[in-house]
Amino acid sequence: MTRRPQSWLVIAALAAMLIATGLAVVAAVNREGDAARDRRALVAGPAIRALAAEVAVSTASLDDLRAFHESSDRVTAEDFTRFTAAPLQRQTSLMYLAWTPEPSPADAGGGLVAGEEPTPGAAHALLADAATADVRAAARDMGRPRMTPPLGGPDGPTALLVAPVYSPGAPLRTVEQRRAALRGWVSGMLRLTRLGGIAREGLPEGVGLVVRDGGATVTGAGGAGDPEGTIAVAGRLWTVSLPGLGGPSRLLPVGVGVAGLGLTALVALLFRASANRERTARRELEGLRVRHDLILGSAGDGIVGLDDDVRVTFVNPAAADALGWDIDDLTGGRFDELVLPALGAAVRGGRPLTGEGPVRRRDGTSFVGEYAATPLSEGDVARGAVVVFRDVTARAEEARRTRESLAAAEELAAIDALTGLANHRTFHDRLRIELERARRHGRGLSLVLMDLDHFKQVNDRYGHQVGDRVLRHAARVFEEETRTGELVARVGGEEFAMILPEADGEEAFRAAERVRRAVGAATFPEVGHMTMSAGVCDLPHAGDADTLYRLADGALYWAKHSGRDMVLRYTPDMVRSRPAPARTDDDVTDAAAERRQALVSMRLLARVVDAKDPSTRRHSERVADLAAEIAVKLAWPSARVAALREAALLHDVGKIGVPEDLLTAPRPLTDAEEAQMREHVDIGTRILAEALSAEQVSWVRGHHERWDGNGYPDGLLAEECPEGARILALADAWDVMTSDRTYPPMPRTPADAIAECRAHAGTQFWPVAVEALARLRGGG
Repeated sequence: MTRRPQSWLVIAALAAMLIATGLAVVAAVNREGDAARDRRALVAGPAIRALAAEVAVSTASLDDLRAFHESSDRVTAEDFTRFTAAPLQRQTSLMYLAWTPEPSPADAGGGLVAGEEPTPGAAHALLADAATADVRAAARDMGRPRMTPPLGGPDGPTALLVAPVYSPGAPLRTVEQRRAALRGWVSGMLRLTRLGGIAREGLPEGVGLVVRDGGATVTGAGGAGDPEGTIAVAGRLWTVSLPGLGGPSRLLPVGVGVAGLGLTALVALLFRASANRERTARRELEGLRVRHDLILGSAGDGIVGLDDDVRVTFVNPAAADALGWDIDDLTGGRFDELVLPALGAAVRGGRPLTGEGPVRRRDGTSFVGEYAATPLSEGDVARGAVVVFRDVTARAEEARRTRESLAAAEELAAIDALTGLANHRTFHDRLRIELERARRHGRGLSLVLMDLDHFKQVNDRYGHQVGDRVLRHAARVFEEETRTGELVARVGGEEFAMILPEADGEEAFRAAERVRRAVGAATFPEVGHMTMSAGVCDLPHAGDADTLYRLADGALYWAKHSGRDMVLRYTPDMVRSRPAPARTDDDVTDAAAERRQALVSMRLLARVVDAKDPSTRRHSERVADLAAEIAVKLAWPSARVAALREAALLHDVGKIGVPEDLLTAPRPLTDAEEAQMREHVDIGTRILAEALSAEQVSWVRGHHERWDGNGYPDGLLAEECPEGARILALADAWDVMTSDRTYPPMPRTPADAIAECRAHAGTQFWPVAVEALARLRGGG
């Protein structure tokens, strides 16, 4: 009986100890779980913020590039490459940045790509992907960057950031306006495997970082584990987990259960340890709060916290200073009503928002701000947002000045710096545009080339400064005589050109005469009176812009060498009827220079002749090359070989005076037409008398003579014909036989052509030259 109370006491004591132990175990488990969550939060929070900041930098780089494209319509490939170099070098996760214009229905796009792989073709393939097309449409309709889900790639998953680029100043309030203003796309490919480098550096050893977009892995490998948080990135929601980060300890409850005789003391110790841990956790939480306040207080950008009703929950000092508010006064206020109206709908809808626009201060003034709102949510329920903003007024002003500078540079690039007239590049661009317009609408077009006479003497006698003043004065005279729609440009040292749309040759001739008379009546500074020569050509005589220019230049050359101070209009009859240009006293003083200029003009005319018929293109060059080869085979000195080649290049220049329908006739010519065709020899002789030596002119004149004396124009027999003319006649006939010509239709093989030449050796051709040609072309 005496033991029962003791047993009950023991039992009661044991029961009390067991109950106390159980309670202690339960309390230990709960507190260990709380501590574990705190530890996980301490590790996961910085990692998640670091990852979010890293992706935000890439998004900001893309948005800067978008803003750069929207600042100007004239961004070149060099501008794009220079602008993208810095972010591509700084951000290893950026694979490339690309500009893709909005494609027309007939053209799927083009673009400029800077960086490493993938190639532009691969980038366009991604942009054409159906999923990417949906993202691109959403970005266009919402007016902000969007991101694709993770895409497969050779080096792991990638994601494409797409930002719409709109025309500067276009209204963008509605989806229809954004679609209408869309100019193209700026995109950047993210190497998702390279994201999270900074976040991983702060993780304990053995802890991994896994980021998933729905069912797809963004970065990391292995089991994902429980999610630690989410990141909203350009329309995508990423889930972050930290596999390897330990949970609550299992050892402590087991130790409590097996404590044995020291159970009561152990329970006391556990309570004590628990209290200590609680104090430690509180101190850590207080430290986090202090660090949080320190970060917010030292940040240079304005940071504002908002609830789901867009009311301010916290404000850092930088934001209060920028907005002119006291922190207490702004806290609790409606941020969309007081500062940024554009944020209201996005924050209430739990959507991220970035942009640039006016930010209101308390005093009613505003500044240009760049802002980003990141939503805070619990599950699918929006709980507010964090807004970061900065004053970018200086950057916006710099962008405006840059646009103005680019516009000014573009204008200067089109103007000759000395005279203020259009320059060489602008002239040729306008000439091609006007020529296409004239063809499209069936209208006229004429070109006038003008040259100040004896300008070299002005520079030699008075110096280049006076020469520059003369050119500026001449430019003013030309401008005064130019009518609406016409363009006058400086295309060379003292050479000017005038484009006359919808004008025929006669109208252009009268306009050139008007300018010539105005120049002759003007008084030039320090020089007095000067004269001007001009050449005119209209579109019916030319097939393209280059030919129009060359024929006008040939007419100018003829005018200068026919006495100067005149205007000549190019026609084939003009070339046939005018006498050979005569040397003036001034020509004699600089004969070498004049001869070089004449050769250049003659070669231009020869190319025009060859270009009239597709079957004769480069004919003169082929004949010149072959004639030089034959002359070398016949042991001619190198100087005479060069002279023969020079003459051969110009042997058909007289055909500039032959009507084009005769040159391209797909049939044998009549006797009258043949006689008219033969006139090209006399025309060429007159033209070349100014540019070539007498011997070279004799070679060109005799290139249609025959060994048997039945050739033309002089009927020379055998060795009466100069040796160079005999070689040139054979080279010319060889090219006719072996090239695709209008008549006959089929070219001959080299073997057949050699046989033909040998068959006519001694009648048409010089036998010695025929054998030299046969050795050259493999026939003996």
